[in-house]
Amino acid sequence: MTQRSTCPAVRLAVAAVSINLVLATACLADAIVAQEDWNDGTLAGWSAPGAQASWVTLSNPGSGGIDDTGYLNIELDATDPVNELTGDEWWALARVNVADFYTGEWKTDYYIQFDFEALDDPPDYVQVRWSGQPTRVWRDTVFTTGDSLNGTNWTTLRSDSFENWSSWNYGGGTEAQFLADLASIDWIGIYIWRGDSSLQQYGIDSFSLMVPEPAEWLLATIALVVSGHSVRRRRKCRPGR
Repeated sequence: MTQRSTCPAVRLAVAAVSINLVLATACLADAIVAQEDWNDGTLAGWSAPGAQASWVTLSNPGSGGIDDTGYLNIELDATDPVNELTGDEWWALARVNVADFYTGEWKTDYYIQFDFEALDDPPDYVQVRWSGQPTRVWRDTVFTTGDSLNGTNWTTLRSDSFENWSSWNYGGGTEAQFLADLASIDWIGIYIWRGDSSLQQYGIDSFSLMVPEPAEWLLATIALVVSGHSVRRRRKCRPGR
C-alpha cells in the first residue's frame, strides 16, 4: 500500500492559506500617491489658460461629485458647428501646475486615474496631457468615441503608466525626451474635445496620481507562510510522534 506523504492536517493548512492568498490578491488595490477631490470648494489651482478662456469656464459646484461633494466643472459655451472643422471653441484643457498637486518624484510606474462625467453629450475624446518643456505636450487618450460612459453618472478613467512612454507620444518625441520631461514635469491636466456644438458641461473628480501595489511582495510573503506552515505540520505528522 502506498503511504501518502502529506497528512490531512498539512493538506488542510495549505488549503486554508491558499484560500487566504486568493482573497488577499482579490482585495489588492493600487495606492494613491496624490489626489485632488475639490472638496474644499475651490478650484485648487486648476485653470483653463490661453485663448480658451473666452469659451471655457471652470467652477466648483460644491456638491454633485463623488459622495455628493465638490468637483471640477468644465463648461464649454455653445458655438457654431462649423468650428469643429477648425477646432475653434471645440476643446478645453483644464490643468494644474505640478507645484500645486504633487512635488515628489514622478516615477515611470505611476499613472493617472480620475472620475469623469458628461452632463450633456459624450465628448469625442478625452486625454490626459502634461508637459515638462514648452515645445512638447505628452498625451494619452483615456476615452474616445465608441467607448462607453455610465450615462450621465461618473465613470472612472485611467491612463497608461508613464512606463509605456510610446502610449504618451504625440508623434514627435523620443523616449529620452519623455523621461527628461517627466523628471521636470511642469503641469498636468485633462483635455476634452467636445462632441456637440451646444453648451457642454463635463465633470472631473478624484484626480489621482496612482502607483500599483507591489503584489509580488504579498505573494512572496504568503508563499513563505505556506512553506513554513507545511514544514511544521509535516514534523508533527511523522510516525511515532
